[in-house]
Amino acid sequence: MLMMIALLGLVVSSYIRKVLIALLIALELLLLSAVLANMSTYLILDESTAQVLLALIITLAGSETSIALALIVHYYQYTSTVSLEPIN
Repeated sequence: MLMMIALLGLVVSSYIRKVLIALLIALELLLLSAVLANMSTYLILDESTAQVLLALIITLAGSETSIALALIVHYYQYTSTVSLEPIN
């Protein structure tokens, strides 16, 4: 269900093409829903070694978000807007 909400957010934010931060939030929600699905699978299968993999995935999602926010701040300083319309 969470993954469907994230996919809907990606579709809607790419269709509207105005709010860049909504696109970033939907992408982060998609990554975290995949982590949640993997975590529940590993808990059911009782695999303790998968905890390291999940920690790396969560770290990767956090670093992706910080890089994307830095790019958004730089884009805002360059264009004085966060809207995607000037890109077209």
